[in-house]
Amino acid sequence: VAIHVARPVDTDHERGEINLVGQRAREAIDALASFLDRAVRLGLSEVRIVHGIGTGALRRAVQEFLAASPYCVKFREEEIGRGGSGVTVAEIA
Repeated sequence: VAIHVARPVDTDHERGEINLVGQRAREAIDALASFLDRAVRLGLSEVRIVHGIGTGALRRAVQEFLAASPYCVKFREEEIGRGGSGVTVAEIA
């Protein structure tokens, strides 16, 4: 008798997107580091990081982290109709 266990689908990673809205910078950066590590292992070439607009502190923390990350080749704000300055798109190696 074969037993089949369904693994939950990790749709955020499959879509190449992480939502950090509402998180404090430290916990958001920890989550982003894990997300980028997994994205690299999945072979994704680009990911979306949703951080919202707010005061801009989370966006700054995310972009500072990406600038220092060996995984990130470059990053940019998303197009206006897809989130604008509330979303950062990162190209990963």
